[in-house]
Amino acid sequence: MRRLSSLLALTGIVVASQVAAPAQACACGGVAPPPGAQYGVTGETAAIRWVEPGLEEITMTLALDSSSGDVGLVVPTPTPAEVRAGDSGLFERIVEQIQPLVVVEEDWWGSSSDGVAGGAPPQVLDQVQLGPVEATTLAADDLEGLTTWLTENGYELPAATSAELAPYIDEGWSFAALRLTSDDVLAGDLDPIVLTFESEELVYPMRMARSAEEPQSVRLFVFGDDPAAPVWLGDGGPVPLDATWAGRTTLPELRAQGAYLTVLEGYLDPAAIDGDIVAEAAPGAEDVQPVRYETRPIELLGFPAAPFLIGLGALAVLAALLLVAFRARRRSRSAPEL
Repeated sequence: MRRLSSLLALTGIVVASQVAAPAQACACGGVAPPPGAQYGVTGETAAIRWVEPGLEEITMTLALDSSSGDVGLVVPTPTPAEVRAGDSGLFERIVEQIQPLVVVEEDWWGSSSDGVAGGAPPQVLDQVQLGPVEATTLAADDLEGLTTWLTENGYELPAATSAELAPYIDEGWSFAALRLTSDDVLAGDLDPIVLTFESEELVYPMRMARSAEEPQSVRLFVFGDDPAAPVWLGDGGPVPLDATWAGRTTLPELRAQGAYLTVLEGYLDPAAIDGDIVAEAAPGAEDVQPVRYETRPIELLGFPAAPFLIGLGALAVLAALLLVAFRARRRSRSAPEL
């Protein structure tokens, strides 16, 4: 599999109920709200790139609506991750880059419309405080020991979500436990967190989302030298994501990330998630440029131009006919009688 240099970004929206029921999982990992908290994840955005061959970086941020400032998230990574604060401007630049091509259609007619048991405990490899986020990097080889540690440290993962940790432990992955430790009620986007770790593939963890109760709305931003396509890490079938934007990057701030950007979007049924997602180069794929049609009304003196001009033309013709008739009548009156 050919590696993609630069960036893969994903947005997974977890549908929250109106009462903000506790979410079990988001696209990248397991959510751990405190007991009794009303809590919802309304959006998730992550950017992934190669820092260098074999060293992957994920920049992620969550949009939260929580009655508590003490909320946790557990993210599996192939190897132990170093965690630090990130740059929120990255996502703003990506959104600016992928705006659709605007085609203006002139409207001359005025008809426009805009379109938990005991076990071997995990090893704490690192712990840092990033504003309201406490980030702990863990290495674990026992599911019971890991879930016990998480519970004792404020990560109340539902049983279905905890079970999805087992395959990652079997494969020797590590875990980044991110816990919000704020005294205030949280609502809105959090500052980005960056996870950097060694990896053989440009991968985004998805398997924990199999415990989610709602479909995952996924958006992948892939930067590289070529177009990109998503594949499951394993023997899964086609990933149900379609390219909705693909082309050369034009913003200088993004061109440094990669010469080509592919946006992949779709809905993933939790029951159909067949592994983690890997970005694979797809040389030769065609550009995809969405178009947004806008209508620009053409007016004269506050009226739609076409009817106004047609009306003026009709008046001019009528005036000409009346003038011809008037002149003919005058000539007939002034002609001498024989």
